[in-house]
Amino acid sequence: MDAALTSKESLTATINKLFGCSDDSFHEFFSTLFSTKIQAVVNDETMDYDGLRASFEKLRDGPKLSANVLDLVKDGRNYAWRHVVEGTLPDGNKMVVKIFLFGELDEDGKVLRQTESVRS
Repeated sequence: MDAALTSKESLTATINKLFGCSDDSFHEFFSTLFSTKIQAVVNDETMDYDGLRASFEKLRDGPKLSANVLDLVKDGRNYAWRHVVEGTLPDGNKMVVKIFLFGELDEDGKVLRQTESVRS
């Protein structure tokens, strides 16, 4: 993940790749970004590596999603960013979700701790 945090554009591309890569390559790509020791909190729900991966798999099974990173701050191994995810629901209605993240990378540049707040 460290390489993705060099610019808003590279982070946007990485998030969109998580949403859109093939099922065959998803698990491998996910493992390059997230530590198996991750402690993730999404809207007060705590997740480990398997839980976070399952959460992404559920998102990937839904409507086609597209992310756009609006802000990115990185200081050493700590980071924060804000992005918007958009998609079209099966009934044709558009959905827009705002996400705020704060986290820490491990010594290998993978996400070790991350806290997310998701707002519609």
